[in-house]
Parts: sequence; structure tokens; C-alpha cells
Amino acid sequence: MLITEEFINAVRNDGDWDLTFPVSQKEIEGGLDLNGEDIVWRHFPTTDGYTTNDDGLVACRIYETIRAQKLWNAIMSSTYDYAEPGFILIDEVNNKNNNWFCEDIRATNPCGEQPLPPYGSCLLGSVNLTKFVRNPFTKEAYFDWEEYKDVVSVFTRMLDNVVEINGLPLDGQRSEIEYKRRHGMGFLGLGSTITMLTMKYGDAESLEFTEKVARDMAVTGLATGLELAREKVQHQS
Repeated sequence: MLITEEFINAVRNDGDWDLTFPVSQKEIEGGLDLNGEDIVWRHFPTTDGYTTNDDGLVACRIYETIRAQKLWNAIMSSTYDYAEPGFILIDEVNNKNNNWFCEDIRATNPCGEQPLPPYGSCLLGSVNLTKFVRNPFTKEAYFDWEEYKDVVSVFTRMLDNVVEINGLPLDGQRSEIEYKRRHGMGFLGLGSTITMLTMKYGDAESLEFTEKVARDMAVTGLATGLELAREKVQHQS
């Protein structure tokens, strides 16, 4: 479920919330008044086949108006009881998207960890942190940071190479991944690694370790990405 900042503000202010959907061409041909009180103009992920104004907003019809807090409570109750629906602050996602200048994030993959634009696809991989622990479960246990960063660098190149052999079924998907070369890298085995290093999960030392794991992955990945950009731009030119 995509939650907008507008809805959050309505909840905070105990305001009303209009349940809307874009007006169809058939409704307009049937004489629907776009200046009527049941019409609002809103941002919508796609404008294809819909009526827009000069600001790019889509004409939407109000089908019902309810208290925003009532809808919020229904969402929260369902999430607490059944772990559904998924909850994505979509405006925040787009505000922090590095590719803001060339895309609009519309949804995520089913698990929610990968926000994607139209025709976006997942190219994900994980690094097993336990492989970098030396002398595990002893007082001499340590994490091999240099090898970890080397693996992250190589793995960044591996994932980027997958772009060339993506095997995606649609032309739009292939164009999207080849143009932006999006991939995601994560890590697994964090809890086991912390234990192997004789740290207590959740204490200050383990939190500092976790922060360094994430930071080194991000910085190394970005540095390798810059190298790839230089190499592949020269190659393509």
C-alpha cells in the first residue's frame, strides 16, 4: 500500500480523506462535469488514457469521503493482526531516490525492499558475512575487513555484468536495466557473525560493527560503480 504525505497529514490533523479513482474517457463522453464537486485533480503514477490539466494532475472522481484516522486505524489493525498490507511511504521514497531526475518510483517488489519505476526489475545479491570471520568463537576472533571490501568490489562488478545477460522478457524491462544498470547488494549471516566474533547481539559493540559493515559495503560499492561508469562509458563511446 502506497501511503502519501498528504494522507499522513490528514491523519495527524484528524481530517477527511477522499476515496478517488481517475475518471475514464467513457465517463467524460457520458457528460461527466470535470468542474463538479465530486472531481479532484491529483498526482497519479501514470497519465496514459486519463484526463490531465496543465500541471500534469489527473482528474479523479470522489466515490466516498471518510475520516483519515478511521482508514489509518483499519490499516494498522490489519497490519498488526495479519502482517498485511505492506506499508510504503511513497513520497519519502521518491524524495530520497538518487534517480529522481529521470524516474518516478511507482511500487516495490512483493517483499518491499526494492522500490522500482515502471519496467524496473530486481537484480539482487547478498554477501555472507560469516566467511570473513577469522579464529571464530575465540578471544582472537576478528573480521577481515580488507577481504570483505575486496569481495564487495568484485561482487559489484559481477552484478553489473548480469545486466548484459539479464534474460528479462519485455523490451521495456531490458531497456530500463541496461540504461540505469540498477542492482542491489545486501548481506546475510549478521547474527551468526556477531556470535562468532564473541560479541553480544544488540550491545554497543555489535551495533558499531553492524554500522561499519553497512558503511563499508555502501562506500566500496559506490567507488566501484564510479570505476565502472568510467570504463563502460569509454567502451561505449
